Amino acid sequence: MPMKLLADYFFIDFVTMHIIMIIIINVIMRGSKMTAQTARITILSTPDFKIWLTKEAEQEGISLSELVRRRCQAKPNKDEVLLSALVTEVQHATKKAKISLGKGLKDAKTVLAELRSAKK
Repeated sequence: MPMKLLADYFFIDFVTMHIIMIIIINVIMRGSKMTAQTARITILSTPDFKIWLTKEAEQEGISLSELVRRRCQAKPNKDEVLLSALVTEVQHATKKAKISLGKGLKDAKTVLAELRSAKK
């Protein structure tokens, strides 16, 4: 192998290695805000759910752990925020409705008792 081709090979390899090092440094710097991911979490699920999660991870080309981290750490989009606000509003309205129904039933029982006693 001529020396020039050997030098070209090492130059390409050096450039490739340099690019890889830059990528690694960027990933480390970006991830420096996070602690090492060493805590283990075990969850129980149905076999079908595990199969579905595994397929989702494979489709995204990431590990199952990374899929769960990304999906759980993702910030909600506008629709999710709106839906959450609507759910909260419905919960408050339901609570108020239950209180009102309870008072209405109590009042109805009082009126029925008065009518029964007046009838006697």
